[in-house]
Amino acid sequence: MPFEAQVDWRQAVNQAGFGFAIVRGEDRRLLDLNDAFAAMHGYEPAEMVGRSLDEFSAPAAWKPLGFTTRANPGPRQQLYESVHIRKDGTTFACITDMTPCQDGKDSDSRLGERDAGGTRVAYFSDIIGLNHIETSVRDSEERFRSLAAALPQLIWSSSAEGALEYVNPLWRTYAGWTTEQEPPSDPWPSLLHPEDQSSYLHRWKKVLKSGDIFETQCRLKHMPDGSYRWFLCRAVPLRNSNGEIVRWFGSCTDIQDQMNSATRLQAAVEALSRSNADLEQFAYAASHDLQEPLRMVAIYTQLLKEEYSAKLDATAVEYINFAVTGALRMEELLKSLLSYATIANASQESAECVDANEALRAAELNLQATIEEARAIISSDTLPLVWIPRVHLIRLFQNLISNALKYRRELDPVIRVGVQAGGGKWTFSFRDNGIGIAPEYLTHIFGVFKRLHGQEYEGTGIGLAMCQKILERAGGQIWGESEVGKGSTFLFTLPIVERGK
Repeated sequence: MPFEAQVDWRQAVNQAGFGFAIVRGEDRRLLDLNDAFAAMHGYEPAEMVGRSLDEFSAPAAWKPLGFTTRANPGPRQQLYESVHIRKDGTTFACITDMTPCQDGKDSDSRLGERDAGGTRVAYFSDIIGLNHIETSVRDSEERFRSLAAALPQLIWSSSAEGALEYVNPLWRTYAGWTTEQEPPSDPWPSLLHPEDQSSYLHRWKKVLKSGDIFETQCRLKHMPDGSYRWFLCRAVPLRNSNGEIVRWFGSCTDIQDQMNSATRLQAAVEALSRSNADLEQFAYAASHDLQEPLRMVAIYTQLLKEEYSAKLDATAVEYINFAVTGALRMEELLKSLLSYATIANASQESAECVDANEALRAAELNLQATIEEARAIISSDTLPLVWIPRVHLIRLFQNLISNALKYRRELDPVIRVGVQAGGGKWTFSFRDNGIGIAPEYLTHIFGVFKRLHGQEYEGTGIGLAMCQKILERAGGQIWGESEVGKGSTFLFTLPIVERGK
């Protein structure tokens, strides 16, 4: 026969997981054998070829087990149980499958000689090894079933094609299958909620072809009462040594409580969002509508002072001054609240690509008189383009500069504006040499109307709250770092502008 055929045949039998030999009938001489057969007996193949099989087995111990059934004509395979002798003298039991070779044009043509009268092809399997494998498989199966019965999930396995083969007791209870009843090979159409069937079955068919891990959320019918519950369903493929899928192992975990909690949380978030929107709208309307009557109070109180102060004693004039000061302060508070509500109600669509350098200059120009009066020195890095409404960025810079000027020490204020890029965002810093803030108040100061110094410093207590609201609307955040007597640094982030915006 061709050399290539010999090589292919030799490779095939040496890769087999069982012993293989070609035995001549009259003297049971070993004409050829594979490595596995030699290893079973503790020899090298060359030490066994040409010798009789009887040297390596106990002839009296060969026990016929009958013939295997064949659907096609030809020699029948006869099975034997036999005892074999290793090189070290130990013995082991084998199941041997003997198949007679046909005429010279068939099986025995591989031998290099023709002996249709008695040549046999023999396959040898170590009974102990087979029993060990069988026992291991059985033990493994029992451990799997015990574990599956103890788990609180619905556990199942299916064939490589997706036909259901096993379900644990909890699955049977949930689906209403009795212990004696075989579960259907395709139970999903009857168990899945009608709204979930299409997506579930489409995804399941897809992973059966791709071999990917299967995972989805769906509602499964609880057959005893007809209700549906949410489950997280997962399945992973089990593969053989060749990488072929032989079975799917799956679980369905009840997530109904989590889904209920998520639904309640979503409802609470939506209610809170509506409430915040209503409050912001109320603040806007109240601050806007109250300004006019308050202005009237301030104007007429001032007129009362101007026209009747000569007729009033000092106490009455002092009371009028208190009323005017209070009215003016209330008017200032309402203006600040109106600005805050305007920012809170601003739409996201109002954002634009803004040059932060130009916005800083505009803020400085708005505060020019105050900056000159305080003899403040303001410097900055080259600032980037940012995505935010221009008027909001100017207001942000203006509030931070005003804060640094307001809470200054008895020396010329120095303000340094810096910026760094990282993590897809710009981080700005406003550093001053002012009075500083105690660490325990660094979160308190961002609340609406939150002030630390009473009437000692002017202000409404809305400036930093407005900065926080501006940055929240723009997808950023703000925080402070400070040490009393050594100044403060306010840091805030803004997303980096994508090219083309």
